[in-house]
Amino acid sequence: MPLVKGSTIINSMLTCSIINVLSLTRFLIAKYLMSMCLLITFVVFSHKYCC
Repeated sequence: MPLVKGSTIINSMLTCSIINVLSLTRFLIAKYLMSMCLLITFVVFSHKYCC
């Protein structure tokens, strides 16, 4: 019985950590995409106005 309880706790901890990692990864990907988009926009605008 304690073994089952322990494995359940471990499973829930694993699930929580996986969810945290996924949300963190999604946040980082979103930040990366946003910065890339801003960079591309900046480059396009600077080329348009400068050259």
